[in-house]
Amino acid sequence: MSSAVSDQRDGGLLVVRRVNWFDDATGKPVLPRTPAVALSHEQILTVYRGFEGEAWPDCEFVNGIDLQNGLASLDQHKIVEEYYRRVSQEFLCDMLCIGFDESYKPPPPYSFLGYDYGFYLSETGIFSSLFHEVIYGMHSEMRQFSGLLNDHLLLPTIESAWKLELTRNSLLATGADLERYEKCQAVVIYGIPSG
Repeated sequence: MSSAVSDQRDGGLLVVRRVNWFDDATGKPVLPRTPAVALSHEQILTVYRGFEGEAWPDCEFVNGIDLQNGLASLDQHKIVEEYYRRVSQEFLCDMLCIGFDESYKPPPPYSFLGYDYGFYLSETGIFSSLFHEVIYGMHSEMRQFSGLLNDHLLLPTIESAWKLELTRNSLLATGADLERYEKCQAVVIYGIPSG
């Protein structure tokens, strides 16, 4: 387990708003990024189920949820689900359960969606290498991993996450322009059935 998250619980609940970083309100491109998958920016936002986005998007409703490093404990499921229902009326959101150890497994109703890759330190310390450096990456070595992504635009196995890590570390060693703020790691993602 990375030292960056060793002081966190093994995982927990997260409500994340999907943010289109690439188009402005009029739909005009802000950053000239072409996705490595054959989907529009809007389609990516509705399909991708990782942790990239704005965590806990409406502070007014988050009162009453005890967050530790940006995550709520599983025993707060009901209050988090109520929060999710309220904010998803205003924003495109997901309610996820994320874990920092590959063996992390929450109880039902959560089901496995795949692995994201990056870091989630707190509600303001978020970076998905999978989202920014694979799906929207500039390096062909990273973009090639888009061919492995599942229906949720996540990596399907821990082995695929390890391969991504090896490729990313090799690029970092050559001085490639990749995020260096914190050490990235595989993060297991679980979701609840739609509806």
